[in-house]
Amino acid sequence: MKGLNRFLVAWVALSLLCAACQDDDAVIVPDEPVTEQEQENSDYNEPAMETVAHEAKAIELSASQKSINEGLRNFSWDLISVMSELPTFDNENLIFSPLSLEIALAMLLNATDDATLQESLSAMHLSGYNAEELNQYFSHFTTGITEADNVTRFSSSNSLWHDLRYDVQSRFKQALSDYYACEFFPVVYGPETTDKINRWVEERTYGRIDKIVGKTTHNVDFLHLLNAVYFRSPWSVSMSQLGKKPFTSFNGKVSTVEMFKGVCYEYLSTPLYTATMLPFSNGAFGMFFILPNEGVTFGEVIDNIKATGQDFAEIHSSSKVVVTLPEFNAKSDVELSSVLDKLGCGNILNRGLDILSNLSGQTFGIKQIANISVDHEGAEAAAVTNIWCGSTGEPEPKPKYLTFDRPFIYGIIECSTGTPLFLGTISEL
Repeated sequence: MKGLNRFLVAWVALSLLCAACQDDDAVIVPDEPVTEQEQENSDYNEPAMETVAHEAKAIELSASQKSINEGLRNFSWDLISVMSELPTFDNENLIFSPLSLEIALAMLLNATDDATLQESLSAMHLSGYNAEELNQYFSHFTTGITEADNVTRFSSSNSLWHDLRYDVQSRFKQALSDYYACEFFPVVYGPETTDKINRWVEERTYGRIDKIVGKTTHNVDFLHLLNAVYFRSPWSVSMSQLGKKPFTSFNGKVSTVEMFKGVCYEYLSTPLYTATMLPFSNGAFGMFFILPNEGVTFGEVIDNIKATGQDFAEIHSSSKVVVTLPEFNAKSDVELSSVLDKLGCGNILNRGLDILSNLSGQTFGIKQIANISVDHEGAEAAAVTNIWCGSTGEPEPKPKYLTFDRPFIYGIIECSTGTPLFLGTISEL
């Protein structure tokens, strides 16, 4: 797993703020020479992780915040339901971060008109709330999640890159600054700006994602609003490697993949699926795995989870559960405009947004790149969402056995609230 550069090099931010606009092909004012120390700091080093976990710190939510959290959890399952049906993921693996998308949308809602705001909030199961309440929720939640576990590494970072010919509307900038610790970079779009945006992404995902913007877009861009999330944690239970074992994909193809095994006490059996959850570190975070019964589709399982409101942080068993899992890597690159359209909040991008002053004819797009690695040691995952504008003592029962040797659904959650950080499906290995 790649490492993290702990600190952004100061000359990057200074050079961006000092950008000068000459013409459409102009770029940022040349940087000051890079010192040897700065060059050394620019290399990614493996993140230092504490090895002794403190007691898990639950995220305390008010009554209204609990309601917002419940709505967003429902929206998370809406998202994976639509995304899993996209032709792009027909018999393909999927990974995405609902949290990253939801934070990006929450920031954007500070720039919408009231009709678009209410439409979007309704689609996100948040009718009756407003942008300010959503801002307060995410400010509280992201602070709490970073304090939940001293061993787990979680971060959420935000930035706004905009053409320096246009000012960011003060109300929008104030909200992003107050609630999202957003960094602002006024720039002249050109190849060097593209490189710097991608460098920011690489820094904030500890090197797991190194590109979100292509060089072909820099001549027509006005704005990029970014959220980057990163997660890394070891299992709290001991896992043993089993070597290569068979895995059967949806199409019947059998491959041999590295498997690992461990014991937990989290187990759930329903008429449609069986599930377990493995805890990370001090138990503040966990990763659930859902095995559909033979003949049951991902869509049927997801619909059932949405209908029942199943919280996988609450599943337990009095029996040992011997879990066998494949080691896997998954990555996705998803254009999300059509997904938002299907969920009824596409107008958040289709209508004019009050972000940059004196700018008309805005065309917005939204995409997310995400990846995940899971093995016998733990899990590491990252995602970047980009919104851009261009033109007891009882005898122990007999153990249960749960082997994920065919397609399954998975997710990483914060356990005190049940909030999904990452969701995905494995169809083929």
